[in-house]
Amino acid sequence: MQRTTSHPKLWFAYALALITGQSGLYNLYLGRSGSAVVMSGASFLIPVIWLAAPSRIALYVILTVCLMLTAVWVVDLIRMKALVALAHEKTDSGREHAA
Repeated sequence: MQRTTSHPKLWFAYALALITGQSGLYNLYLGRSGSAVVMSGASFLIPVIWLAAPSRIALYVILTVCLMLTAVWVVDLIRMKALVALAHEKTDSGREHAA
């Protein structure tokens, strides 16, 4: 029985990145679960920080986290072709080990 794992598509990766944005959930599609957990966790903590301690310092922390997430997102958009190629390699190596 042969596995039918398909390669990630570049256009779909861009679409997911634009739709999910700073939450980083597009990383799950690319097989980068660590990045997805960190980015979505940071996105989840932003409102938690504000609700727990609404102050000027919390506002600065939130703005810093948002800027950092935006920077990572923009860099990922720029590197998306390389990230998809890396996901292709991971898929191919997984197929070789399964055979």
